Amino acid sequence: FSLSSGPRVCVGTNVQITNQDPALANVKYFFNFQGTDYKRYSTVASTARDTTYGRPGKYVVIQLGSKNGTASFFCEEIEVLPND
Repeated sequence: FSLSSGPRVCVGTNVQITNQDPALANVKYFFNFQGTDYKRYSTVASTARDTTYGRPGKYVVIQLGSKNGTASFFCEEIEVLPND
């Protein structure tokens, strides 16, 4: 997937995700993955493809899905900068 904003964005900017793999099915996203078992997050992941971060920091966005019957995931880090 790709992030509309790139890897850095200011607080309050809407971040949109574009799925780059049309063969990926059952796609869901989690916008604040914290490094634990991704299967646990798959139950709270959302089909929404955008979010807005309200606090500065580094966040990991994870894309969950399946391709040809096999689980697939991809992650990307985004840095949210304060508005100065």
